[in-house]
Parts: sequence; structure tokens; C-alpha cells
Amino acid sequence: MRVASHPPQFLAQSTRSFHLRSLATAALVSSQFTIAQLANMLGVIAKTATTSNFLSQAFRLKRLSIWGPVATAGTPVTVILIWNNSANDFVGPPVTIVDTAVSFDWPAYVSSVPPQGSVSSKWHDSTEGDFTFTLSCPAGSTVDMEFDWVLSDSGLKQSTIAIVGATAGEVYHQITNNLTPQGVNTI
Repeated sequence: MRVASHPPQFLAQSTRSFHLRSLATAALVSSQFTIAQLANMLGVIAKTATTSNFLSQAFRLKRLSIWGPVATAGTPVTVILIWNNSANDFVGPPVTIVDTAVSFDWPAYVSSVPPQGSVSSKWHDSTEGDFTFTLSCPAGSTVDMEFDWVLSDSGLKQSTIAIVGATAGEVYHQITNNLTPQGVNTI
């Protein structure tokens, strides 16, 4: 029997996956999302009633899916997703995906992964301010975001969002651009 001469190496910070569902409480019209806003939606941990740290040290957005419901029969609704490339080091054309619906039975639907090589497809530090995508969708839309992320357990990073009435130690997901995360604590 062979015995190891020392303890084996291991990966100290594993990658985790998270699926976040949000509902649009009002229509989004060309609403831009920054990397830091996505990190706040992914989660913060309250330090005090008014300050918080990011739950994630780094993350990437893997997929974005939007279902836009028709509110009035015969009145079309449109979902528009634009993958932005606003960072100076990732210059490329924006990619725009559009779907329209006119029936209660079939919502406008867009599902997309960030374009390969775009700023949105990369891993990001949670504090970055670059724009990733622009979204337009009707009130009542369901927006699903799928993330890969690394827990911020080797040095917590301060979130810059203002929170009110939080309980220290609780995890919250920020309401952003009229998108309210579902099934989780929100702030």
C-alpha cells in the first residue's frame, strides 16, 4: 500500500452556480445593467442596517432568459436584449435579440448566452462598473439569470448600494431596474 508523503493539494475556492428569477414590477425601457448591479442582484451580506458586502468575489453571467407577457389581446409586446461592449478593452459590435408577441398563449421570449469574447462573457470582479447588457420588456416579465460565481471568503468587498432596514448577517438580493428577485430576501 502506497502512503502519501504529504497532504494532497485541493481547490480552496470552488465555483458555484446560481439561478436567479426576477419579475418586472414595471416596464423596462432600455434599462442598462452594470457588473456591480448584477453582483448586487446575485447577493450581498448586510454588515449593518445600511451597509453590505458582496457575497461574490467574482462571477460571470452564463445565460439570460426573458418572457414578456401580453397584457391586452391584440396589443403586441416586445422583448429586446442588447449585449453591450462598452468596456474599452472589449470592443466589438453590440448584439441585439428581439422577439414580439400578440397572443396571451405565447409570450415574447428571448434566451441568450453572452456573445463569445464579449465583456459580458468574461469573469468579473464584483465591484466593476462596466455595462453588460441593455434590456427592454413589459411589466410582468419574468427574467431568469444564470450565474457562475466564487464566494467572497478570502477578503470581503464592500458593496456601494445603499440599503435600508437590513439585519446584520442576512443575505439580500437587490431590486434593480424594476426587477425584483423571487424566492429570496430582497432589499
